Amino acid sequence: MKKFLLFIFILSLISVAYSQSGINISNEKVIVNGKKFYRHNVNSGETIYSLSKAYKVTEKDIIDNNPDLAKSPLKAGQSILIPVVFESAPNNENYIIYTVKPGDTLYSLCKRFGITEEKFYEINSDLNPSKTLKVNQQIKFPASAIDEKIEQKISEGQKDTSKYIYHIIEKGETVYNLTKKFNVTREELQSANPDFDGIKLKVGEVILIPRKNSPNEFALSINQQNTYKTGKVTDNKNSDKCDSQNWYKNGNDFEIAILLPFEVNSNIQSLINQENRKQEQRLHTITEKIISFYSGILVGLEYFSDKNINLKIKVYDTGKDNTFIKKLIDENKFAKTDLIIGPAFNSQVEFINNNLYRNDLYYIIPFSSNQRIIQEHSNNIFLKSTDNFIAEAIADYAANNPESRYIVIQGNTEDENHKSQIYYDAIKSKNNNLNLSFIRFSGSNLMELSSKVNKDVENVFILPFNVNNETQFTRILLNLFNLKDYQIRLIADKSHLDYETIDPNYYVKTNFTYFSNSYIDYSNPETKTFISKYRDVFLCEPDEFSFLGYDASTFLIDKLIKYGNTFGECFNNSVTYDGLGGNIFLKRYDNFANYSYVNKTVYLYSLTPDYTFIKIHP
Repeated sequence: MKKFLLFIFILSLISVAYSQSGINISNEKVIVNGKKFYRHNVNSGETIYSLSKAYKVTEKDIIDNNPDLAKSPLKAGQSILIPVVFESAPNNENYIIYTVKPGDTLYSLCKRFGITEEKFYEINSDLNPSKTLKVNQQIKFPASAIDEKIEQKISEGQKDTSKYIYHIIEKGETVYNLTKKFNVTREELQSANPDFDGIKLKVGEVILIPRKNSPNEFALSINQQNTYKTGKVTDNKNSDKCDSQNWYKNGNDFEIAILLPFEVNSNIQSLINQENRKQEQRLHTITEKIISFYSGILVGLEYFSDKNINLKIKVYDTGKDNTFIKKLIDENKFAKTDLIIGPAFNSQVEFINNNLYRNDLYYIIPFSSNQRIIQEHSNNIFLKSTDNFIAEAIADYAANNPESRYIVIQGNTEDENHKSQIYYDAIKSKNNNLNLSFIRFSGSNLMELSSKVNKDVENVFILPFNVNNETQFTRILLNLFNLKDYQIRLIADKSHLDYETIDPNYYVKTNFTYFSNSYIDYSNPETKTFISKYRDVFLCEPDEFSFLGYDASTFLIDKLIKYGNTFGECFNNSVTYDGLGGNIFLKRYDNFANYSYVNKTVYLYSLTPDYTFIKIHP
């Protein structure tokens, strides 16, 4: 039931991602400690970011005045205080009221709103020009001042088009994007724009871009700019791109797309059918994993709430095929995207790599383990290990336990037998003296089983491929279970534990052992904090996918902010992160495509007689 409620919550968030409706500004104003605030009651789907945009304040303004938000996420029904910065002047629609903030000066404000100081005192006739402005003082500006500023700044009389391009900043643009689009440096932008600090850009702000090219060369630059907006760019590297000391050199606005198969419509129909049949309501297994992963991401995003970073998150329910992803690409939805998390299925990962022509964009792939993808496609980061690295981990375990007998199970398809060969070769390469052999699973029995086992040692069976038929997997367990006087261990994918009708004693008797990229230290104070936050928000326990989502977001979005959207070029072929869900060791090899990485860390867990799992490797 808790997973069902969580699904409904996630559904509301996805709906918000597609919705174009705005936030209703509160009519209730209060004065606290001499400061004026809106009292806003949070609605479902609202975020600190969306509220900051609606009320024209920064996220820091909201958090500073609501300290609890720094410790726990925003909740529907919560009442918060939002400082009043802009409001309409009483009985006069031609003015807005601005509340002076620390650091504001008359000069900076007049420049910001595009009026002269004489005009300012004409509007604010009650103010004494000999006195400086005070924090929290309320002053008036023309209601159209912001628009007038832009028109004034780029009016034909002021333009010097022979030297500069006059560019109005659009939502999602960063300093890094501008340097790549116009082939200029950060220093050149600062020189042309004395009030620009080289770090922060404001939507609607006009930036002067120095012209460095001849007319013909500039025409090429314009074509490159338009190509960027359609999602096809060339790779121009900045020599200082891997300098992480200045966090905001790439700007502070980032757009992240999350592409995951929530299967909303399919699950809703399934839940309706279950209710009609008086069955316990259950989501699809893949949906539960997806929701856990996404929920971990949501908790992880709170890590950036106090860093003056604007993260625009777009969430899409991709379904199982490529239709919806194709629609997003055709509609140019990823033109300003800085990072994509997903997709989940191999076919979708292949499709987006083949059809979205962006070499300045990384894909964070949470569930795929097809090594061919990272060998053929650049800028893919696999959070899950591929067969080669799982096989290597099992080979290491075998090398440390050479007295055991190792039997690799073969299947009935070319793909299954190819995987079996990978595992066999990996084990053989670690120790050529191991007692190692194949055994074939016919679909109903392990062939010639008695000739493969030995009563004097542990017999370790390795199942390299997933048996998606519950009946067939039950037969494997039953074959091994019937070896009453033998020491047996079965190493297989964790997904085989999802079968609910299999007698748990079968798993215990076969010492069921699974491989995983996850290792959670529940004694770690940070882990306890994460679990507490997760429970408070989602009313259920986090699982390994929740931890993976949290680690992926805090680790890789951090890299995006520091190094820009080609952050993988700064990993120097490997990077390690000690996450709450285990050590993430991203590694690339010579046979991988440019800047593609895989998580090399693999753990082995074994089931004990009291139905708990213990880590046995490393």
